[in-house]
Amino acid sequence: MCKILIKLKNIRKNYQNHCVLVNVNLDIYEGDFLMIIGKSGSGKSTLLNIIATLEKYDSGSIEYSQFLFEKSRNLNSLRGRNFGFVFQNYNLVEYLTMVENITLWRKKFDTETIHPYVYDIIKSLELTRLIKTPISKMSGGEKQRVAFARAVVSNPSVIFADEPTGNLDNYNKNIIMRLLSDEQKKGKTVIMVTHDLSLIKYATHVYVLESGEIKAYDNL
Repeated sequence: MCKILIKLKNIRKNYQNHCVLVNVNLDIYEGDFLMIIGKSGSGKSTLLNIIATLEKYDSGSIEYSQFLFEKSRNLNSLRGRNFGFVFQNYNLVEYLTMVENITLWRKKFDTETIHPYVYDIIKSLELTRLIKTPISKMSGGEKQRVAFARAVVSNPSVIFADEPTGNLDNYNKNIIMRLLSDEQKKGKTVIMVTHDLSLIKYATHVYVLESGEIKAYDNL
């Protein structure tokens, strides 16, 4: 039986006088591909950021497993050592090259001599010809593949994906989803939010967020 990796209990989040999340309870299992669906503005990204320790919540609690805390001293260390992020708008530094973006926050890698592990990731994404290319000269699909490489280069336990296919054509959408699915099959936990119902076929568990409340999606 899979172990619970992250457990949310009665999470509430308010923005001014608006309640975005209402008593959200959610168990996330090790090796899960958990997908949260909902309309734009439903609070999906807020919930994702809260789980990823990027945003605070007003009440309730989140428990992270001992497995995630083993090498972590605090929440910042937990995030840095265990979490990888794929954002809808890439969050790349436009004037830096692809390899500089991938290794920017990873001190054990450098950009002059490409580590074989980093090169293998770049090769698997069919991006070797763009290694020295500035991000500003890449297409949206290429940028998202670079963002994916940056997310997995440190071998995180959990990958957070915030509408990772929202700006992509079908070709690049399929690439990103295949890559996320491959990571889950390797034992990683993937937590993704999307409004695209065509993607739920990749998930092991699907939840819908509506009016601040979360419930299991039963139309799989």
